[in-house]
Amino acid sequence: MNNFIKSQNTEAQIGIGYALLAFSAWGFIPIYWKLLNTVPSMEILTHRMVWSVFFLLGLLAVQKRLGEFRELFHSPKYILYVAWNCYTVRR
Repeated sequence: MNNFIKSQNTEAQIGIGYALLAFSAWGFIPIYWKLLNTVPSMEILTHRMVWSVFFLLGLLAVQKRLGEFRELFHSPKYILYVAWNCYTVRR
């Protein structure tokens, strides 16, 4: 029973920490966007896409799942699916 209470307290502390981080981010995001006012929106979008790919690859490497990702590109069906999505999003 005592371990259960400690577990709940630890989870509550972690939740409070996440909440504080979220509230802090919510407060600082307007300042961040104000600083980016001079940067073209297409450049921001491009950076977000490129860094997202790097983050995804890093996450897959940590999880040792890069092989699964590589296998996707051997499937013509998947390649057509991605190409179709690129085409429809572009329009």
